[in-house]
Amino acid sequence: MWVLEYLRLLNVEQKQPSLPFLKKLMKRHRLVFPFENVSKLLIDQYEKNQIITVEEFLNRRKNYDMGGTCYTLNIQFARLLRELGYVVSYIRPGNEHLALLVGLADSKKVWYVDVGTTAPILAPLPLGIERQTPIFAGEKVHLRKGEEPHTFTYVRTIGGRQVSKKWAFRSDQRYTLDDLMQPIQQSFLENGPYMSCIRIDKWCEYKQRMLSLKNTVLTMRGGGSKTERSIKSLEEMKAVLQDTFHLPKLPVLEAVEQLEARGHFLIKKSANIQS
Repeated sequence: MWVLEYLRLLNVEQKQPSLPFLKKLMKRHRLVFPFENVSKLLIDQYEKNQIITVEEFLNRRKNYDMGGTCYTLNIQFARLLRELGYVVSYIRPGNEHLALLVGLADSKKVWYVDVGTTAPILAPLPLGIERQTPIFAGEKVHLRKGEEPHTFTYVRTIGGRQVSKKWAFRSDQRYTLDDLMQPIQQSFLENGPYMSCIRIDKWCEYKQRMLSLKNTVLTMRGGGSKTERSIKSLEEMKAVLQDTFHLPKLPVLEAVEQLEARGHFLIKKSANIQS
């Protein structure tokens, strides 16, 4: 059964559904399955009319160090949570992102859950309460209750400054996988947010920091600080994926080549690097 293999990859023992167990699952998922668009560029764009199975998702991680973007990561996590006994619904903040509302079978209370984001969300968030994620260089995520019933707004800030679009959503508007097929297909259009760049984000538990590679800029946040570093070559990019992200099998160089073939040049490729 794939549930046991999923938990084995997360290095988590199966337990009864609870909020502490959900928090542990989220944190381990952010550690093991990176947010990355390499799989979107190299594989998924040719299979965009279907949602991959859990088995294929797990095999990609084992063989290629892949995770996915919001659709892949949150759909697969939702499948796991349901098998473990949680009550899970899909929501679409801003009508452009995919996240989850997760609850326990014996309670009406639900939490906002997102393992497919570049934000440092490492724990379930209650709706409508001014509570935020752990701080990384002053970064927070708020879920603010609206004036109308069941309405909320997702706000992401750094140092008190809003850093991305506000996402409105309704907690009573749920989606099925069939509902998600059209937005998934639209995400593969040339102007899609992850079709013309390299983006890889991962939680590093050992050093308690968030890692982010956006094209040729490596950002490391943690301990109340943020550092940035410019990647000068493909050799350096490959080394960063191996030594910093600990994702040596992720085929980022092939993804760079695919972007270059479509006219998106991120970095000059030296003659002695093998992809």
